[in-house]
Parts: sequence; structure tokens; C-alpha cells
Amino acid sequence: MAGEREFAQGLEYFRDGYLGKALEQMKAAAEAEPQNALFLSYLGLLVAAAQKNFEKAEELCLMALKLDRGEAQCYLNLAEVHARGKRPKEAMEALREGLQRTKRDARIADAIARLSGRRTPVFPFLEREHPVNAALGRIRHKILGPVGGKKGKAKAVKKKK
Repeated sequence: MAGEREFAQGLEYFRDGYLGKALEQMKAAAEAEPQNALFLSYLGLLVAAAQKNFEKAEELCLMALKLDRGEAQCYLNLAEVHARGKRPKEAMEALREGLQRTKRDARIADAIARLSGRRTPVFPFLEREHPVNAALGRIRHKILGPVGGKKGKAKAVKKKK
């Protein structure tokens, strides 16, 4: 594929925090393959991250989804664009739609859990409300405590003299 090298280099720059360089590489990849949903989606994410142009970023991510509704990463990138734009409700909507369209992709389920403050079900292939998930989830909660580990104020322990 024509833009593979640029795409890989853009991802590497993005992971390393070089947003400007990452954006340049992703633009080159998207220009080389304008029908590649993943390239457009990451271009949208980088437009949001590097330029703070959330409208253009959303537009690019939505174009990517029109090309491939089954690509989980496109939903994740759109949700990240919304989150960076301080629009958590839209981010959650994108993730929920992605979960339905991608046959319950685990990465999307994890992103929903992080955004909502809930852990993923113990068995993600079962519904959250399934009795097995509910029972094991309660046990996990008792062991690990709430998401983020904050369980309230710790009780002071009295020392014996």
C-alpha cells in the first residue's frame, strides 16, 4: 500500500508525542490512500490533538466511518476527538455505536468502562446484567474496591500501649 510507511511513521511520532511530525506523516498517508478509513481516522485524531480543530477532526473521523463502519479503531478515534473537545456525551455515543457495529470489540468495551467509570464485565461476551457477570462483578468490587481505587477515608488504627 502506498501510504503504509507514512502511516507507521505517523503512529510512532504520535506515540512519542511529536504531534506536528505525526500530523505531517498522517496527511501524507491519507493523501496517498484517500479511501483508507484508518488513515483518515488517525488524521482526524491528529488534527484534534495537534491543531485543536475539533470540527475538522470530527469531519475526518466521520468520513472514515462512512468508508468502514466495522473498523473499531475509527470509533475509538472519534470518541477520543470528542473527549479532547470536552464532549464526553458524544464520545460515549460514538463508543456505544461502535460496540454495536463491531460485534462488541473488547477495546471499545474497555474505553466505555474508562469513560463511564465502570469496569468491563468479568465475561465481556455476556451481557453486563447476566447473573454470572453480576455475581462475579460484586466479588471483584469487594476485592478491588471502586474504579480508581478510592474507597473513602481510611479508618485510623489505634495502637496498643
